[in-house]
Amino acid sequence: MDLSISYGFFKFIILITIMSVFRKFLLKNILSCCNVTEEIIITAIGLFCVFLAKYIFYDKKSLSDLSNTLFQKHKQLPLKFLILIGLVSAGLYLKGFLYKQEDLLRFTPFKNCFTIILIAIFTLLFIRKELSYQVIIGIMFIIFGLYFLDTYLQQ
Repeated sequence: MDLSISYGFFKFIILITIMSVFRKFLLKNILSCCNVTEEIIITAIGLFCVFLAKYIFYDKKSLSDLSNTLFQKHKQLPLKFLILIGLVSAGLYLKGFLYKQEDLLRFTPFKNCFTIILIAIFTLLFIRKELSYQVIIGIMFIIFGLYFLDTYLQQ
């Protein structure tokens, strides 16, 4: 493992993790006041405004630049974005539903565990990179840990 990454990989991971935990609890609180669809719409409008302002004022780009990126640089990019939007929309709605229904301590480890397992499987199938025994043992430890956590939470 290369610990000399110039941009501070581990600092970013720690910061993202702290923000993610705070965001999860805030989202659960917000979902106690509105439904999932309302939360997604309000959040999407806010994100749109923030990133459009960044694109125009910080990146110094125009909407025609954005249009050129989407429709002229790569022929399949619009289709890829439609697929991405569909996946993100379904994921946001399902995640919002689970946040309303489940305890965060139960939901989050399951989601993270399944994400790691699926990334390992997709890496094996699509990138054709073999999984080392360390990765397989690590995944097994995660699964056992998840089992123990869930068993504890079900008491």
